Amino acid sequence: MITSRRQFLVGCSTGLAAFAASRLSSVALAPPGSTSANRDVIVNVFLRGGMDGLSLIPPIDGADRGHYEEARPRLRVPLTGSNAALRLNDQFGLHPAAAPLLPLFQSGKLAVVNAVGSAGSRSHFDAMRYLEVGTPGNKNTSSGWLARHLRSAPSLPAQILIPSVSTGQLPAASLLDSNETITLEDVSTFSLSQYGDPSWSRGDQLRALRRFFATGDSAVHRAGIQALNSAGLIESYAGAVYQPAPGVTYPNQPFGKHLELVSRLIKLDVGLRVATVDVYGWDTHERQGTTDASGAFWQLVQLLADGLKAFYTDLDGSSADAPIGRVTIVVQSEFGRRLKENANQGTDHGTGNPLLVLGGNVNGGIYGTWPGLDNEQLFDGADLAATTDYRQILSEILIRRLGNPKLGEVFPKYAGYQPLGILRGTDLAPDYSAAVPTVPGNFQVQRTTPTSVRLSWTRAERADGYLIDRRLDPGADWITIATLNSQAVSFDDYPPAEAPQLAYLLRAQNSEGEGPSVVAALAAGLTPLQQWRLTHFGTSENTGVAADHHVSTADGLSNFTKYALGLDPKVAASEIGDGFVPGKPRIVLGPGTASMVYVKPGDRADVSYQVHTSTDLIEWVPVPSTSEGTSGGWIRMRANVASPHPIAQFLRLDVRPV
Repeated sequence: MITSRRQFLVGCSTGLAAFAASRLSSVALAPPGSTSANRDVIVNVFLRGGMDGLSLIPPIDGADRGHYEEARPRLRVPLTGSNAALRLNDQFGLHPAAAPLLPLFQSGKLAVVNAVGSAGSRSHFDAMRYLEVGTPGNKNTSSGWLARHLRSAPSLPAQILIPSVSTGQLPAASLLDSNETITLEDVSTFSLSQYGDPSWSRGDQLRALRRFFATGDSAVHRAGIQALNSAGLIESYAGAVYQPAPGVTYPNQPFGKHLELVSRLIKLDVGLRVATVDVYGWDTHERQGTTDASGAFWQLVQLLADGLKAFYTDLDGSSADAPIGRVTIVVQSEFGRRLKENANQGTDHGTGNPLLVLGGNVNGGIYGTWPGLDNEQLFDGADLAATTDYRQILSEILIRRLGNPKLGEVFPKYAGYQPLGILRGTDLAPDYSAAVPTVPGNFQVQRTTPTSVRLSWTRAERADGYLIDRRLDPGADWITIATLNSQAVSFDDYPPAEAPQLAYLLRAQNSEGEGPSVVAALAAGLTPLQQWRLTHFGTSENTGVAADHHVSTADGLSNFTKYALGLDPKVAASEIGDGFVPGKPRIVLGPGTASMVYVKPGDRADVSYQVHTSTDLIEWVPVPSTSEGTSGGWIRMRANVASPHPIAQFLRLDVRPV
């Protein structure tokens, strides 16, 4: 059972994924080679800190070489000697530490786009935010551009086991608000056997969990199964020693390990479509070490080049269906560095920067409009100017490789896309239509006190915030009572006590407009029993599914009994407490036994009580009860069961009309 990717469990890598001990031998996806759905993968490598692009791709000829050498007497990449720039074309070179990338450039698999930028911010936090949420100048967007791609792509199958992975300890902001992303630091620790009782690793509780999630078809049940499947598959695959392609060795650093993890998942063909990988440390304000093999910049470039070359080679092969043919790697940083070196042998925050695109369907070469390094050509007289909007490059990847033309949803307010020709693929017509939020789900209203009301809902996709309106009478006007942010999922209202009826309208909004609204009503002056019926069944009347003596096949308790015991009508097991009140049971654990103690009215001949036991919440066995005495009109009862493993023993009290 595989749930829709849009119902994938949030944070399954840290929640239900911890319960995985299953072994999956295969994954039901589109058949290999199927053309019914796009199978391409984008791997977004982010160089955090502001990589010095004028050192990675330095000018090697012409007037700009003179400006470059004058501005960087100590940090310039030389043209001769053992540490000389590697020639890319007549105008630009490649840093010598990036030598592993040169053969990929020469074979047409690596493209360099010069002078790429976003909104011109020199703040790390703002510039990274602009790039990752995909809305330059607006850092308050609540979702990342890759998350919106996953939501909107018409070419993706409805069912994918693992749509996206964010490597590291925290999810990348480009996947912000995605409910289908696994955040994964290390596959070797992605295992239930790392936690709790050793019986977990033998699957004892896993079987109970699978049975539990198989009992329903709600979003929670489906997401639970999906999380168990996903985590079980990763754990199973990680149990074997990974063997990269012959001759491939990944750097023994987090960057290399994370690329190796992504390569594993791509080869496993679990449906991966998006992966993010980070490289930290590029904020080189002092002792940058551009030309020194022991310097920070040199070593970072070497790490980047070694990792990318290993990743590409690992996925490459002689067969026509080698995985690299459906993989596109984009390498970007939040901004470049200033042209002029500073007094500390480093460089300060700049603007324009090169962006790299690597993959099996890349048209290699150098792209973009070079603005020049003359003082009049620099941005603010200090930085390489940005002449190419980064969204233009990412849009080409979306359209030509990922089959998603919905640029209006992925990059709100972006228009005028034209391909640079970096990639091979089909040119779909760009769709710039606005992406308003979806309707909030599961909108419920219930009275929490005689004078207060709790509103709750599940988050709407593409929502930057919510508006709540209230109406006190069917003929009255709607009045806005709250404006909430995108993280809100509940609101407490305190309406006038004399209101004849309460109705609430909830709608989501973003910069593109308001989405469809949803309405929920609450009758004023409900009794607690009526409110309980309304909360659970949508009606305050004792009719239909809310009938007080309706016996649920799930647990045998009448609705009225559940109300009296304080139970949810959809919960099978009775509450457990340290004490007991008339009608409410308690559990007593002893050596090798488990007992349920409860009381029943001695004068109720029309109601029967029966205790059942189970080890899996599916098969229930009746247990006889014995009287322990009377107190007034109440009889105290006890039902005992042998329980060698009390932790796996469930007891249930059924109360039925005779």
